[in-house]
Amino acid sequence: MPPLRIFISYGRDQYAPLAARLAQDLTARGYEVWFDRQLQSGRSWAREIQQQLHWLSEEPGGGRFVFLLTRHSTRENSFCLSELQYAIDHQVPVF
Repeated sequence: MPPLRIFISYGRDQYAPLAARLAQDLTARGYEVWFDRQLQSGRSWAREIQQQLHWLSEEPGGGRFVFLLTRHSTRENSFCLSELQYAIDHQVPVF
């Protein structure tokens, strides 16, 4: 059975270190983890995030969406809310 895929969604605010620590801890436990610190400069961030969300949902039952709720991540028109909607639309469990 392949490792569980986890997408961490958070606002780039004072909680970014928490997201990084969570990613580190989950990776150490054998999960495949993606969060936006892995974005590469010079590439389309929106496209990269969309690809990673697709990666999350392509294996039915194999992905989890972790949403760190903060003022920044839940503000109107945030990328995080779009990511959350994708997870819901594709029936990825949200934590």
